[in-house]
Amino acid sequence: MGVVLFRLDFGNTNSYGPGNALTLFEAFKIYGGQIHAVKAFMDIMPENTPSGWPRMKPPSPRPGDPAQGAASMESPFARELVSAQDI
Repeated sequence: MGVVLFRLDFGNTNSYGPGNALTLFEAFKIYGGQIHAVKAFMDIMPENTPSGWPRMKPPSPRPGDPAQGAASMESPFARELVSAQDI
């Protein structure tokens, strides 16, 4: 089982008022090779609003690792999503 978190800041498009941007957060719960749940949150926020998560450097790839370059970054939000009963 895995949880994929996705954050997208569309930037200032002059569509949401001066200095504002549309920001989207999505979480996907995946197991058995299929998506079983999706949670999304979308809001207008000040442009360049930080995500709230620390920036992390992805681990260096190991020779022969099939997931070269893939980051294994766990967050409290991911643990909460996995344990949520409504999913």
